[in-house]
Amino acid sequence: MAQDPMIAAVLETANSTRAEMQEVRRELKDHMRIEEAEQKDFRKEVNANFDAFRAELSGLTQSIASWMEKEVDYSQAFPTNKRGGPDLDGHREHHEELIDQSEIARERAEKLKTAWIDRAGWALIVLICVAIWEYIKANIK
Repeated sequence: MAQDPMIAAVLETANSTRAEMQEVRRELKDHMRIEEAEQKDFRKEVNANFDAFRAELSGLTQSIASWMEKEVDYSQAFPTNKRGGPDLDGHREHHEELIDQSEIARERAEKLKTAWIDRAGWALIVLICVAIWEYIKANIK
C-alpha cells in the first residue's frame, strides 16, 4: 500500500505536531507544578507574616490598653479643671509655687546661717578680748 506523498506529509506533520503538543503539555504541567509549589510557598510566607503581624498587633493592643489604664490612674493624681479633665497647668503651677517657696526658705536659712556665723564670730572676738583683758589685769598687779 503506497500512500500518497501528500497524505504521508500530512501524517508526518500531524505526528510531529502531536509530539510537540505532548512536549508542550508536559512542560505546561511541569510549569504548573512549579507554580503551584511557588504559590504554596508564597501562601506559607504570607500566613507566617500575617501570624507575626497578628501577634505584634496583639502585643501593641495590650500595651495600649495597659497605657490607657495607667493614664487614667495618672490623670486622677491631678486636680480637675473646668472641663472636667486633669488640670495639668494647675498642677505645674502648684509645683512652681512649691519650688519658689523652697527657694525662698533656702535663702532665708542661708541668711540666718550667715547672721549666726557673723554673730558667733563677734562673740568669739569679744570673748578673746575679755580673756586677754583678764589675763593682762591678772598679770599686771
